[in-house]
Amino acid sequence: MKFYPETNARRFFKRLVFLSRKVFFDKMVLMIAYLRGKIRYIKPLSKKDNYFIIDVGGIGYLVFCPAQLADKLKIGEEKEIYTAQIIREDSHELYGFEKQSETDFFKLLIGVSGIGPKKSLAILEQARLADILKAIVSDKPEFLVKVSGLSKNVAEKIVIGLQEKVKNLSAKDFGKIQDMPDDSDSMEALLALGFSLPQAKEALAEVSSDISDKDKRIKAALKILGNNR
Repeated sequence: MKFYPETNARRFFKRLVFLSRKVFFDKMVLMIAYLRGKIRYIKPLSKKDNYFIIDVGGIGYLVFCPAQLADKLKIGEEKEIYTAQIIREDSHELYGFEKQSETDFFKLLIGVSGIGPKKSLAILEQARLADILKAIVSDKPEFLVKVSGLSKNVAEKIVIGLQEKVKNLSAKDFGKIQDMPDDSDSMEALLALGFSLPQAKEALAEVSSDISDKDKRIKAALKILGNNR
């Protein structure tokens, strides 16, 4: 077999093919947006890489998810999941959420430089979406530092990168978020009392949004936590 030296034209062609593939994969991101099927497997909860397998028409999809979603799932139940599909040259991954709003924000997060899908998932695990969005709009990166364990630089990057995008969410969706009580102080109070972050988050989520006073929300959350023991 005769070999020919690589010419500038061949090198240019190879580079063009590589760039074309990159654009192709970039355009394929987030293709699978929704799944409905039976839960076949749930990975035991851990600090990272929580996932489940959902059977859709005889095909099993492995879906990474927040810990709070994995904790609610039951083997054999029919479930609807909103998903974000991340396709790269070396991996194909699905990330699943209970609500479309969580999926939409996840897509915004992974668009911030240096914030990958796993880190984005971890952020959504640590606080209510409403509180995260309010912190971003109100220019409070310190909230993200406290609840998510992010560095100050990363938290500021998220706030700066997403502030305008969050403000540009549909008026209907953002109106609901603005009407929701701000639980950042209540969360800190419960953490100071010795409750874990998941416990505090779940308890505050159960408190009626009609209760807006911080002290009353804390008392209601403490009652819920007491009943769950």
